Amino acid sequence: MNLMREFFAWTESLNFAGVPWDFWAILALLATLVPWRGVVRVRKLLEQPALTSAERLNLYGATIAAQWIGAGILAWRGWARGYLPADWGVGLPNPGAAFSATAVLLVLACGVQIISLRKLAQLSPERHGLIGQLMRKLMPQRAVESLVFATLALTAGICEEYFYRGFALTIIERASGGSAFAGIVASSALFALAHLYQGRRGLLATFVLGGIFGISRTLTGSLLPAAVAHAGVDLVAGLWAARKLRLSPQSSRS
Repeated sequence: MNLMREFFAWTESLNFAGVPWDFWAILALLATLVPWRGVVRVRKLLEQPALTSAERLNLYGATIAAQWIGAGILAWRGWARGYLPADWGVGLPNPGAAFSATAVLLVLACGVQIISLRKLAQLSPERHGLIGQLMRKLMPQRAVESLVFATLALTAGICEEYFYRGFALTIIERASGGSAFAGIVASSALFALAHLYQGRRGLLATFVLGGIFGISRTLTGSLLPAAVAHAGVDLVAGLWAARKLRLSPQSSRS
């Protein structure tokens, strides 16, 4: 028992560049396991001729559960290491700036998403590419699916911003000696890798979006603008995709 306690005490003292080892482990998972799992899952889904409503609902539910579990683990490790919620951007140190940035970012991000969908809808289905395939397979096509998808979008807005603009940006910034630029760029790269399943265009788009979200977090000290805009972008993509791309339910199976 003494050896076990000494071992855990030793692991708790390990850190590199001023960052605890378990935080580095979490960053490594974000850089490797998350992208790999996303690519494998989407590849299997695309191999199927169609998804049933039940399969989409199961996918949404599993993703919601996984993200909240991940957020809970991250909150636990942060608490164990003495980090406060404010260290991850959870809070409103400057409410005026945060609310103003939220409004601007939400309008801009959703506006760009709507324009992109309209342009995509003008193309023939065979020219929609990977993004079109993903939308036809994964986006909600029935009322109950839309309701669960809305929950997924809100979850992604909160949890993914907590992972990337909260945790990753803060830790990388501190590991690089306080460089906000390094934190924004590296966290955006991790965020883009998480969307590797979207292909090269998706990779670039999410990197740019992640950079904008990172700047908002750095300037306001809060995750609120990025979380709200992130959820808004996902809601527009999910709830407008079927309509704009003139999709119909792929299968009546449940």
